[in-house]
Amino acid sequence: MDSAKRPDDNYRADFAQVLDQALRGERVRLALRALPGAPNTEQLRTAALADADAIGATAAPEYERYTGLRAHSRGRVRPVVRAVGGPGVLATLAVLVPMLSGIAAAIFLVLGYGIRAVASGAGISAPLIDIGFLCAAVFGVSLLIGLAGLALTARRDGAVTRESRDVAEAHEAWRQALLVRGVLPYLLDRLAREAGAAAPRAVGPPPVGVDLVRQRPRLGYSSPGFSSGDGVSLVRQRPRLGYSSPGFSSPNDGER
Repeated sequence: MDSAKRPDDNYRADFAQVLDQALRGERVRLALRALPGAPNTEQLRTAALADADAIGATAAPEYERYTGLRAHSRGRVRPVVRAVGGPGVLATLAVLVPMLSGIAAAIFLVLGYGIRAVASGAGISAPLIDIGFLCAAVFGVSLLIGLAGLALTARRDGAVTRESRDVAEAHEAWRQALLVRGVLPYLLDRLAREAGAAAPRAVGPPPVGVDLVRQRPRLGYSSPGFSSGDGVSLVRQRPRLGYSSPGFSSPNDGER
């Protein structure tokens, strides 16, 4: 983002707020717990602030729209402030003239027509009635001017309000784009890279001379039918009893 188009104070303050929002978010907190050896929150914040311009470039269209609307709104509000900056006399006249002229019209008309009702004062009643009608005319004109002024003021204030709302919406749209397209991807990518670089240093190579292959133990006996190494046979032998099976002899053997 071009620094010449960016008010540093406002931009830095908004960027810091969006960054803090991302660091407090669930995605970054889960990544910090899941990646051992990753940088902590303060290290991430320092790195992101240092790369603020590159991160902000991801939301450049939204920022340009926001700053354009803000400049246009300020240009319309300042003349309004200057016009209303010293409204003491005009505002007072706008209120007093209709009120005083209306009261004067009523007084002179009542007096004029009241004197005319009395036959002896017919010559004085005519000027009083004329003054009464003149005051009534002033009352009507001043009242119309006041109503027109109120209508114009309401319309102008409505336009200023709409522009202020548009500026606020553009501001929020830029902050959201900065968060989604800029700050969050930057933080998650940096966490992954830092954790990946720290993992080989944390694990390290296996110790020299240590065999990591599990050897099958060799027992001190062999399978049935074979003798062990020390000559002891593990085959169950049939016992030999102390007598022989009965024998039979022929008759000649008995005579001997």
